[in-house]
Amino acid sequence: MVGRIKGFFERRRLRKALKARISAARVFLWTNEDVLAPEDAAALRAAVAARDGEAAVALLRRLDPPRAFAGLREWLDILVVSISVAMAFRAYWFEPFNIPTGSMQPTLYGMHSRPARPDDSTMWDVQPLRFFKWAVTGERFVTIKAPCSGIVRLEPRNDGMCRVLVSGNDAGEVPMDAVVNGDARVSAPGADGRPVERMVRVPAALRGVGPDGKERDGEGRLYVTVQTGQSVRAGDTLWCGSVIPGDFLFVNRFAWNFRRPRRGEVMVFGTTGIEGLQQDTHYIKRMTGMPGETVSIDAPRFIADGKPLSEPERIGQISRRESFMEGAPPYAGYVNEGALHSPEVAMELGPDEYFACGDNQCNSYDSRFWGPVPGRKLVGRASFVFWPFTSPRRGFIK
Repeated sequence: MVGRIKGFFERRRLRKALKARISAARVFLWTNEDVLAPEDAAALRAAVAARDGEAAVALLRRLDPPRAFAGLREWLDILVVSISVAMAFRAYWFEPFNIPTGSMQPTLYGMHSRPARPDDSTMWDVQPLRFFKWAVTGERFVTIKAPCSGIVRLEPRNDGMCRVLVSGNDAGEVPMDAVVNGDARVSAPGADGRPVERMVRVPAALRGVGPDGKERDGEGRLYVTVQTGQSVRAGDTLWCGSVIPGDFLFVNRFAWNFRRPRRGEVMVFGTTGIEGLQQDTHYIKRMTGMPGETVSIDAPRFIADGKPLSEPERIGQISRRESFMEGAPPYAGYVNEGALHSPEVAMELGPDEYFACGDNQCNSYDSRFWGPVPGRKLVGRASFVFWPFTSPRRGFIK
């Protein structure tokens, strides 16, 4: 019985080997028949027709002798082709993009945080389980401690993060939503050269939680863990909590090659050459004003050519200060700031200019401050959030 079973598997192995040899010979014949000598082509054709594996292998060894590092060459070919296909897909079809800041909240989230206590960490926050938690949810449990004794300073960056420094030494970084801003009076030269005082917003403290795990006390005041200018000792905990990445999405680069962009679409555009913006990067905003229109804001409504906009759906929800999904906070509406600081002020758009607005109007640096987006700077339409997998916003973007 055992011998019969061994014989079955041996015959099966030989049949598979014969099939592979004949297949290799057939492929070689198809791809090289035009350059083979007539007698070699005829011999190979006869070996394939007769399913003579030995003859086929002998001919292949003579006509196509094995090359050095054949396996490595094959893997290299696969790698080059894979990279080429991926680059072409990225350049002409769908490009992955990460939301860096909170200017599109609550529609799309940038890097954000959830303050916690040090003892709130679980087994999922320790390697190797920490990696699997990050791969699915994107979350990292972070504890920032003072590297030395000294004075705390908070230094915002342009990528939605804030550096935490202790006497100039880097202690770590937190998302900007973990920073509580305060008002400060600064003096700067005016138009006539004389100093002019004005109020500005500056990073003042880091959000925290109280003993009950809540972010506000009974009187509604925010808990903070550390303040700018505060003296700390080496090893003190400055901030603790979960850091959650911004939404990762695909940008549709080909749709606008076949049709005009539409009002209400979420657009990604390049900043190079747009005065007032960080250069050589990309921004994401909602396309609110269209070419040739005269736009203004009468809070909370957006006005185009003298008419308040109620469509498409998302612009209408922002104007009505509604929530776009269950559990999401309501929109703040359109806000008079920057060049459109009052309802009486309007902006005229050129024949190929678009007015870009962040959905989070209270925290968006958009066309109200630096002007319209030229059509040549458009990259594509944000179409689908694909990561984190647990994000309630995962799916198609409106």
